[in-house]
Amino acid sequence: MSWRLPYQNVVKHLSTPQLYAEILKLENSIKHLKRSNEELTRHGEECEEDAQWTADVVRENEGVISKQEEMIEMVKTEAVERGQTEHGDTSEVEEEGDGSKLHSEVNGRNGSEGLREEMDLDEEDGVHL
Repeated sequence: MSWRLPYQNVVKHLSTPQLYAEILKLENSIKHLKRSNEELTRHGEECEEDAQWTADVVRENEGVISKQEEMIEMVKTEAVERGQTEHGDTSEVEEEGDGSKLHSEVNGRNGSEGLREEMDLDEEDGVHL
């Protein structure tokens, strides 16, 4: 059984703020996995006897990164379906002759950047409330 459908069902039950928190969590995880991969790659290049296991771990991490990027897209899709723009702003729909057009505006902030500012997200140490 694929992980996608169960994850989609969980995402549908999250509140809108929880959706943005999920995106932040996943983005943070990806950032740390990428940093770890850089360090492992350097170590594997410097220490030939560890090259095989570091390459295996980097490959595994790349798979996790890919999955988490897909998860982010799923969460963003859920937010858009709830009337949020892809950037995380609340939206109103204005009907035009050939369909609808989204207009975004939220307190001068957008998406996860605004949430990061509001939560005082520290890039090195994590979240400080």
